[in-house]
Amino acid sequence: MEMSGHNGRKYSSTVWDDLEELLAASDERRGRANIDASLQLCETFNLFSELVDRMSKAPLRRRGTIAWILARAAQQKKWMPLEKEAEKLIDRLPDEEDIMAKRCTIDIFQYSPIPESREALMTDICIAFIRDPKEPIAIRAFSITVLFRIIQNYPELYQEVRAMMEELSEHEKGSIRIRVRKALELMEGLI
Repeated sequence: MEMSGHNGRKYSSTVWDDLEELLAASDERRGRANIDASLQLCETFNLFSELVDRMSKAPLRRRGTIAWILARAAQQKKWMPLEKEAEKLIDRLPDEEDIMAKRCTIDIFQYSPIPESREALMTDICIAFIRDPKEPIAIRAFSITVLFRIIQNYPELYQEVRAMMEELSEHEKGSIRIRVRKALELMEGLI
C-alpha cells in the first residue's frame, strides 16, 4: 500500500509505519539511537517536510521528539527548513508547551536561515526567552545565538540588545554568562 507524502510523493506504508514505530519508541525513552534511526529514515526518504507538518498536529510529547530529529538534521546540515516550514516552526514557538520542542526549535535556527517575514517575531521570542529566568538554560542560551544572528542585519538594534546583554552578564551565572560574554565580544567586532 502506498501513502502520499508532502508534494504528492508516494511512500510505502512500511516507511510510515517504521517512522511511527521509531517516533513512538523515542517518545517513551527519548533514546538517541531511535532519534538517529528516525533521522536516517527521514534523510533516505526526504520526509523532513512531513515531519514539520506532523509536528503541528502531534501530541505534546511527540512534538519534542520530532523537533529533536529536525534539530539534529539542521546541526548535521542534512536539512534546512524551506521558508514555509521555517514560518510554521516560528509561528508555533510562542505557544509551544513541550520544553524539548521549544529547545529544539530554537536550536534549528542557530543553523538555519530565518525568513525575513519572521525576523521581528523571532527577535521578540528570543528576547522573551532570554529575559525569562524560568526558561531552561539551553533555551535561553540558544536564543542568545539566534538573536545575535538576527541583529547582524539590523545595526539599529545593537544598543538595545547590548544593554540587555550587559545587564544579563552582571546577574547570570554559568553557561548564560559565557554565551552573553561571547555575544558581546562578537557585537564589538561588528560595530
